[in-house]
Amino acid sequence: MNSSTSTSFNKFLQMGSVIGDAELDEAEIASLKWNIPRYQQLGLLVPASPPHEIYCETCDEMAKIFYFNGTAQAACPKCGIYTPPRYQLNLWRVCYKPVIQSLYTGLGCTESTDLIIPNVLWKLGRCGVAGQSRLVYVARGINNPKTNASIIGNLPNNRTFLLLVFGNLPQKNACPDFEADRVFSINSLVSLGEDGLHTDTAPIRETLELLLKTALPKVRGPGKNAKIGDVQIKIRDRLEAHIIGEYDRMETCERLDMQYEFKTLLQKDFVKMLQVNKVMVHRAIREDPYVNDLFKASQDFDLMCATARHLLKEEQKALGKRPKPQAS
Repeated sequence: MNSSTSTSFNKFLQMGSVIGDAELDEAEIASLKWNIPRYQQLGLLVPASPPHEIYCETCDEMAKIFYFNGTAQAACPKCGIYTPPRYQLNLWRVCYKPVIQSLYTGLGCTESTDLIIPNVLWKLGRCGVAGQSRLVYVARGINNPKTNASIIGNLPNNRTFLLLVFGNLPQKNACPDFEADRVFSINSLVSLGEDGLHTDTAPIRETLELLLKTALPKVRGPGKNAKIGDVQIKIRDRLEAHIIGEYDRMETCERLDMQYEFKTLLQKDFVKMLQVNKVMVHRAIREDPYVNDLFKASQDFDLMCATARHLLKEEQKALGKRPKPQAS
């Protein structure tokens, strides 16, 4: 591939950072030095519907297109009616499906491609590179405020996936947590050769291999069950404190003749308090019968009162004091 072809194809890939598939006339395509028959053969350019209006080349006003006896005519508010040049009427839509297919094939992805956000985000499945198995995503408009939040919101919570982007790499304010071994520009991966599109995985492989060589050895942490146990202890302590506190608040309101409103604790409250995912909170409550009973008590007023009285009695026993009589 010569330098002229490389430069023009890089412009094609760079245009992928713009949201929506651009529609260009033949004059605009010629200025980009794209070979229309070649790009059409590869599926990179697809014929689009004729325009409803065009720029008048004489005055730059917008001229509406209409047809008279089957011939296209342009009505310019300044220059009047004229026959527009054919290159302004022949529109081509830019299509990136062949590029995504080339990435899928070149990376050796093993799952089917999944369109997550139309024309914006694709999941290519899992690929093996540098001895690792990574999920692969392709994104357009990563730096566009209109699509950035949607893209980030549809990516996994972990940071082990690969994100391949059209156009410029993510800006720091757009994706502050993304690291160099996670994000790659498609411009450095896909090229146009004599026999079609080619995907070169070397930039990804070399980056990952370098990071593996320089990475510090990981210290083995506690297993999942140990972490679940820690979460169960924290949830248990918070539920006991909540139930006793709620019971005390109810008694105070009754004593002062104030209105009392029963407050519950939800699983999502523990997700926020403990900064863990909802699956772990659900498991921690479900797998410990005592914690499960406490959680049920936090949802029901009568159960809360009975549980609070029991907890207070046990607390008094632990302190070696005689429990105070409870009001009937």
